[in-house]
Amino acid sequence: DNVEHSQVIAQLPANFAKSPQVGFIRAPLIHNGTSLIVENDGTVKVFISNEPEWAKSNDKYIYGTVSWIE
Repeated sequence: DNVEHSQVIAQLPANFAKSPQVGFIRAPLIHNGTSLIVENDGTVKVFISNEPEWAKSNDKYIYGTVSWIE
């Protein structure tokens, strides 16, 4: 509930992924399409769908699992 659009939420080792990886995660219905991206430098960022409607509150959440095969 206190995550902001394009915020770095984790730091993995550099080159953890050979190329940027995107995975969709759960969020409230109005924010369907929210995703995480794992960058080549290891940063993990969250991108909130319909971001102008996102506000910090106890009603907001994100959760999910992202996996890929390279």
